[in-house]
Amino acid sequence: HAIDASTADSALLFEQADALEADGRWEEAAELLETLVESHPDDYALFLRLGMLERRAGHSSQAAEDYRRAVEISGGSLESRLGLAWSTLESGQSEQAALFFRGILAEFPDSELAREGLARAEGSPGTAPFEAAGGFSWISHSNHPYRESGWGFAGGVDGIVAERFPLGVTVRFMQFEQEPPDPLDSDSSGPGQESGSSAGSGSSAQRRASGSNWSQQEVYVRGGVSRLAYGLLGHLSWIRDEGEFDDDLFAVGLSMRAGAVSPLFVEASATFYPDGEVYRVSPAGRIPLRRGLYVQPGFALQVTADDDLEGNGFLELIGEGSKAGFKLGGKVGRESRPTYLSIPIVMNLIDEITWGIWTEASLRLGANGRLGVGYALSQLRVEQEQGTASSEMHIVSVDLGWTF
Repeated sequence: HAIDASTADSALLFEQADALEADGRWEEAAELLETLVESHPDDYALFLRLGMLERRAGHSSQAAEDYRRAVEISGGSLESRLGLAWSTLESGQSEQAALFFRGILAEFPDSELAREGLARAEGSPGTAPFEAAGGFSWISHSNHPYRESGWGFAGGVDGIVAERFPLGVTVRFMQFEQEPPDPLDSDSSGPGQESGSSAGSGSSAQRRASGSNWSQQEVYVRGGVSRLAYGLLGHLSWIRDEGEFDDDLFAVGLSMRAGAVSPLFVEASATFYPDGEVYRVSPAGRIPLRRGLYVQPGFALQVTADDDLEGNGFLELIGEGSKAGFKLGGKVGRESRPTYLSIPIVMNLIDEITWGIWTEASLRLGANGRLGVGYALSQLRVEQEQGTASSEMHIVSVDLGWTF
């Protein structure tokens, strides 16, 4: 029976969790006790129990977070440290787990669980599961003077080798539909002239001479190092553009993370077009609001192909749970041809983006599956021979992932 956590006695909730646990319904028991976290942020028994339930449900990373909080509250109890070490090991971080087990044995040399855990950690090959993912994207333009719609798909594999080296590769394809030019337009480059970084940027990229379908293909690879306190990830993309530029494009970048609980993120990239380069840097910080809920403010600055300086600010609300997650975000400012290292570069536009909003949701499918859906809306400023026009771009995406 559902119990309102705002009025229920915590002991009653623990009793109901006991009944769910006895039936092997560990996820439900954890979800029930999670309703007490906000009102009992320093309850050692609560976080210890949550860690145990999440671990039994197979959610090792979430269990480690709960045990880590129990360690902080208790000042380092043996039970909480063992839970943290074992859940760390089960999440594939055998090297970090070995450090935890050695620390426990230094203080509690008779702990058989610590000895067994250390033996397993030292004998682990140190690899984490890989995820294969594929997805579909659909793009629609409203009130755009010459661009209509597009669709595409992507597939790739990501994983972590030797616990600390993330690697990945993705192949992407996008097909676009474009309106034929206005026959009264004497300057064929007018509506499609690259807006670059600002009005009248004067860059050399032009729209195709006639309405047609055209495509972009991309090969995107990344690799780096990831530790508890920091992370570095390098990015390299090759894009074959058969439309706006009819040439090869290249992008390189670096993503950096500092901290674990309230991390700071920085992305820096350089994208090379036939008519010049775009350099971009974007810092952001993640602030925890409550268990599994974060706010992430940030901003971006970029130097365009015309050496203009542009910038915008953005804010995201992020929810992370054992079964599902979500993201809500918005941005406002000016940016042209921005390179976001974690999403398809092929979706870059020659038009200026003035504001945008987006939402994403993810759902866990069994023990190994993941389903994600997303929607994004961007307001565009389009350069024309007659002046500027306002347009909207809508993107809908669906992706599936499977760990192995």
